Amino acid sequence: MEGVALVIARARYVPLVSSALVGGATCTVIVVLAVAHHHRTATRKARQRLPEAVDEPLFSADALAGFPMEAFRPLLLAPDPLT
Repeated sequence: MEGVALVIARARYVPLVSSALVGGATCTVIVVLAVAHHHRTATRKARQRLPEAVDEPLFSADALAGFPMEAFRPLLLAPDPLT
């Protein structure tokens, strides 16, 4: 594509067209590198935020203490309104 642009351009505009093409390619490389760096950094931070292993189960009696099960029981046993 660059070759076509340089062939079509008049002789006096060839340096300007070449400069524009080099500038566009440089901007493209910079943007691709910035996006790749951001993706790599975000992935690394997400791995660091993973919770550590817990010694006790998440649904132990202590973890569920104070959960209002009696308030939710009628909703769980009722027919699904969406069907």
